Amino acid sequence: APAQKKASHGAHPSAREREMLLPFLCSRDKRPPGKMVRQAASRGDLRRVMFWLGKGANIDSKGDDGYTALIEVCDTGHLKVAEYLVTEAKADIEVRDNLGDTALAWAAYNGHLEIVAMLVNKGGANVESVNHKGRTALGWAARRGFMSVFRYLIEKAGARVEDTFRRDAKRGAWVLRDRYSTTNLDMRINMYLEEYLRAETEMRMTAVGRDLEIVWMLHPIIAAAMDHC
Repeated sequence: APAQKKASHGAHPSAREREMLLPFLCSRDKRPPGKMVRQAASRGDLRRVMFWLGKGANIDSKGDDGYTALIEVCDTGHLKVAEYLVTEAKADIEVRDNLGDTALAWAAYNGHLEIVAMLVNKGGANVESVNHKGRTALGWAARRGFMSVFRYLIEKAGARVEDTFRRDAKRGAWVLRDRYSTTNLDMRINMYLEEYLRAETEMRMTAVGRDLEIVWMLHPIIAAAMDHC
């Protein structure tokens, strides 16, 4: 019917139609493939990412800011695309942008816990990597108040607290060790670090006590051995 035809005229193409049109549309785009794969990754468009990589785009190509496709997707938070880039496309996980931040730092900065975990577990990301001002992924998570990412990096990924934080006696609070301007951390972060320090101190005291007990138990044996020398 004419009314039905009019209603369907100009309708958005279906997913299948878009997939069929993709090679044609992309072939008419004259922008550099590296730029296109970064843009597709940023938007979470896995089909376009795969298309441009299939056309020879360099997975680790950088934009003017030093961002790669992996850094772009760790910024915007598209897990499936990030996982594809790491596990299938073999993107370099330790590439840094112009400020020295890695994909892990960007995922932590934006609170993308699932991507952080994927980068660590499947990509083997270096959790101790620092940018040009000395900030780690753990530092970014703390500064931005993303508690789940902060705890994951310490409890699951093994990030060292002492490399990122120090206790400021004058403030009576924890601060970051990096060279950014000093700012107060989220109260939850401070409470966690206080508990962490207390637990670490108790563990060390327990270890010292255990060592002294062993020495005391061995003392008669050592003394007897010395008498025979």
